[in-house]
Amino acid sequence: MSDRPIFFITDYGLEDEYVGAVKAVILSINPKARIIDITHNVPSFDIYACAFIIEKILKFLPDSSVVLGVVDPGVGGKRKPICGRTRISFDFDGLQFVKTVYFVGPDNGIFSPLFRGDFEVFVLDYEKIKGKAKDLGVFLPLSSTFHGRDIFGPASAFISSGVDFSEIASHRLVNPHILSFPVLKLKDSDSLHQIEGSVIHIDKFGNIITDIPKDCFSGYRLKALYLRGKKIPGKILSSYEQAKAGQTLFIFGSYNTLEISVREGNAQKRFRAKRFDRVKVVLEKISE
Repeated sequence: MSDRPIFFITDYGLEDEYVGAVKAVILSINPKARIIDITHNVPSFDIYACAFIIEKILKFLPDSSVVLGVVDPGVGGKRKPICGRTRISFDFDGLQFVKTVYFVGPDNGIFSPLFRGDFEVFVLDYEKIKGKAKDLGVFLPLSSTFHGRDIFGPASAFISSGVDFSEIASHRLVNPHILSFPVLKLKDSDSLHQIEGSVIHIDKFGNIITDIPKDCFSGYRLKALYLRGKKIPGKILSSYEQAKAGQTLFIFGSYNTLEISVREGNAQKRFRAKRFDRVKVVLEKISE
């Protein structure tokens, strides 16, 4: 039996029994399954937030991990239930690392970060899954609202134990759904460097996370930062400790992109930010 850990992400929350029900089904099929929660507090129906979180955790996953993602506003509708496998490469300190990642969930874009290198996607077949589960004494209903329990959880259990895709899927899906994101815009002059990016995520603390990477600041200092065209006063600091409580600051977060924060406060509420708001930074060259 294979030993692929299952990393589980949903918008279910923890108030109801949904997470527990999915885990119960997984363990009924594969009692040795290791299930690791990424989070179950993705904002309801927010496929972009789910894709963002999956992308940021990818390089930290063990090789041959299974990502079970269930943020599924179209559950029971036309979107397809999918599973698959991808080979993702990462660069670190001049070295390249490659790992295999399996995935199970709805074809609605949450797995967009996985569709970059060599990947294959298959459409899950409920009847095949139900039959294999029945052979183990596990009986799966099919509801129109809980495919996490009825299809995706069971499929991830089988994949975690090494079952081939052909045993749980019907056919290959050539063009899975991929989300589109805004693109950075760069504008240079003799002394200034202007970058137009976007808010790509807002975390639990209200930090406004942008897609503007730290590398863009090499050799420059911040002259001004604008959110939705409004200038936001603040400085780039290396730690929250350098700011006073309630003070706005700019910081490069754990993913090395620029964040707008308020120490011990909530930047999202202060500036009424939302995903895809435009962020512009104006940089000036540091004199040699």
